[in-house]
Amino acid sequence: MPVRCKNACSSVFCPSYPSASCIVDRCNSCQAKFMLLSKDVTNDCGSVCNEVCNTVFDPICANNGLTYENECFLNVARCKSKGKIKLAYRGECKLNYL
Repeated sequence: MPVRCKNACSSVFCPSYPSASCIVDRCNSCQAKFMLLSKDVTNDCGSVCNEVCNTVFDPICANNGLTYENECFLNVARCKSKGKIKLAYRGECKLNYL
């Protein structure tokens, strides 16, 4: 009997591989996985600096003047910058923030 899965891919994104396709692995408890050119890159998406972030828009302004989609994306940027990028305030950055 076929298993019906909720769409596990509906609100996730792989920051390290933006062009990776999210597919539902129905053989593995309906989990989402990311594929890029027939290679499973799921584990690379979930590493410390490549967290898989949901796409819920909850803007965060960072001290670099950039608006991040949500706190998860800010955390990825913070990790990749070795802590230089930090939260300035919640909400979209103002044009004259810097």
